[in-house]
Amino acid sequence: MADPYEVELSLAETVRRIAQAMSCDVGELGGLLDVERLSRSSGVVPVDVIALLAGLPVPPVALSERLAQRLNFVRHTHRHANGAEYTIGELAEAAGMSRQGLTKWRDGVVIPGMERVESLRLHFQLPPGFFTATPEEALNAVLQQELKNLRRLEGNEQNDARLQDAGIRRLVTRAVELTPGQQEQLISFAEFLARSGSDDDTST
Repeated sequence: MADPYEVELSLAETVRRIAQAMSCDVGELGGLLDVERLSRSSGVVPVDVIALLAGLPVPPVALSERLAQRLNFVRHTHRHANGAEYTIGELAEAAGMSRQGLTKWRDGVVIPGMERVESLRLHFQLPPGFFTATPEEALNAVLQQELKNLRRLEGNEQNDARLQDAGIRRLVTRAVELTPGQQEQLISFAEFLARSGSDDDTST
């Protein structure tokens, strides 16, 4: 039998299942989930993340404008270790194109070749479709990963009870930005906290 969590879900259904896993109302997710991290992971601006979590529509954006928005978003949110923004020249080199071409991309004047878009995506280790996905698609992809992380802690009464702890929930939902190996470590730590909480409850 196919796992219902592995199939393609609509954004509304993904949000509903996350709320169910966290034992809260859909309207509470904006306060429980880390909106800034969801924004950084998906490329969707925070105000649109909040709207989409609440089931509200966001204005449609043409592909050229969306590509420009995501490029500027990456430049402002992904920085060097010293905090400096990537220069146009650095971004152009990473994408394998000229400074002039990248400037036109940034300004929404042209739609760059998808191989250039893919090169920049890989350089920053961004999820597939980061630059081209609609806000709904981008947020949904990130939330589905978050749903899988939450589901890892489901399955027994002890972990289900500990999921009510806001600290545990926030810890698990931070995994969306991590590498697969880091996600495994974080989920294992959350499972440890869940078990520890259960042990404390039974010892008192």
